[in-house]
Amino acid sequence: MSPLVPRRAVLAWPAALSILAWSRRGRAEGVTVPPSLQASLTAKLGAFDRNLPARSAGVARVLVVTRPGEPSSQRVAREFQAALRGVPTIAGLPSELAELSYEGTAPLVSRIREGRASMVYFAAGFVSDAASLGGALRGQDVLSICAEPAAVARGIAVGFDLVSGQPKILVNLAQARAQNVALTGALLSLALIVGGA
Repeated sequence: MSPLVPRRAVLAWPAALSILAWSRRGRAEGVTVPPSLQASLTAKLGAFDRNLPARSAGVARVLVVTRPGEPSSQRVAREFQAALRGVPTIAGLPSELAELSYEGTAPLVSRIREGRASMVYFAAGFVSDAASLGGALRGQDVLSICAEPAAVARGIAVGFDLVSGQPKILVNLAQARAQNVALTGALLSLALIVGGA
């Protein structure tokens, strides 16, 4: 069975309590899965991207992108990074975190290339930009992930949502392929495909 999201593992008490706590304290608009749980799923997701080892060149680099002037974006990014710092490896590779305040697609693509990012995570506040982000990331060798599930159908490769109270991985398969992301059948059998195939 896949180590990513067996139902029992995802719905273990820590995950269930995390979702409950996130709901009670008021989540960021549009973010349905707690950032700490998203970080855990992101780390596991790396093992299901066949192209991640070649893209990473020995280090799994995660670029966390925030929306300037949006407190919810900053908060989601902080929670995501705090949780991901507790995960020393992604797909068996040492992991590194970097942060970028979003100033447009050109600086983003430049930073992804220069920093050799394996994954780029967009914190809250990017649904309206998802189509332009998706367009800019086509042809880039990076796995894009967004905190907001609505961004996936609009142009981000992967996201997370709650479906019947359970965390679910969302995949825009066409966008993933356009970014040289080769997700395994084991992952896709667990995911909800929301973009074009």
